Amino acid sequence: MNNHEGFVSSIKRYMIKDGPGIRTVVFLKGCPLRCEWCSSPQTWNIEPELIYIEKQCISCGACIEACPNNALEMRENRIHIHREKCGKEGACVQACPTTAIRFDGCRMSVQEIVDTVSRDKAYFEKSGGGVTISGGEPLVQIDFLIALLEAFGNEGIHRSVETTGCVPWKDLQQAAPHVDLFLYDVKHMDSNNHADLTGQSNTLILNNLRKLAEAGRNVLVQMPVVPGRNDSEEHFASLLSFLKSIRLNEIDLFPFHRLGVHEYDELEIDYPLADVEPPSEARIETMRNYAQTRGFHVIQY
Repeated sequence: MNNHEGFVSSIKRYMIKDGPGIRTVVFLKGCPLRCEWCSSPQTWNIEPELIYIEKQCISCGACIEACPNNALEMRENRIHIHREKCGKEGACVQACPTTAIRFDGCRMSVQEIVDTVSRDKAYFEKSGGGVTISGGEPLVQIDFLIALLEAFGNEGIHRSVETTGCVPWKDLQQAAPHVDLFLYDVKHMDSNNHADLTGQSNTLILNNLRKLAEAGRNVLVQMPVVPGRNDSEEHFASLLSFLKSIRLNEIDLFPFHRLGVHEYDELEIDYPLADVEPPSEARIETMRNYAQTRGFHVIQY
């Protein structure tokens, strides 16, 4: 199983907001949602994504000359990628002297990832941390995910999985015995609004959450707080009412941020929430207090 390979976007160490303690986060590629506030658009597709980092470019044109498919051109002193022509052979990446053109993500084996993450076992043990598998949506690569979880379990490493829940129930059910904590995103309670904001209905997501709760799995619901999208009192009350109905009493609120804006630029994608400001700390605190008065334990990683 440790030779099993999958597509990984990145591995980030010493993280403190992705589960309990100090954690190493493995970001897998592939996601069924297209959330307006997504900070990792490079994880949407499973295959490695060609990206362009303008500030590293010296406009030498080496990548253009190397491309066998004429997929690159210079426009106003920056490279434009014709993605419909790109064969992802990587000739442009090899030719670039400054790594302004590179692939986001690569194929890695379970053993390679376990070896990387295991370097931090001392931090995990002292802080009560572990590994968090995120994405994208990690359950898109279900066989690879389970192989990873089994390997980390054999190493005695605490395992969290951050999921959108927008996957077949059989995949969640298959992964669940190998997961110590699900970090489960609930983005909107209204199905139509959810579809507008993410490209998919929330029916499967809420049904899967109910089934995980009924199965007695350790689940922490996470809600991204996005002004003008899902931060109304009415919506938050609806979410808390649903969670109470399925006997989940913990929630983590994390405010919308713009940390992924540069990722959109590197992929030449317009950022959809350029006019939205992050919520104030006072607003988040009001929501936390509201949840606490209704018997919820508000987690703050």
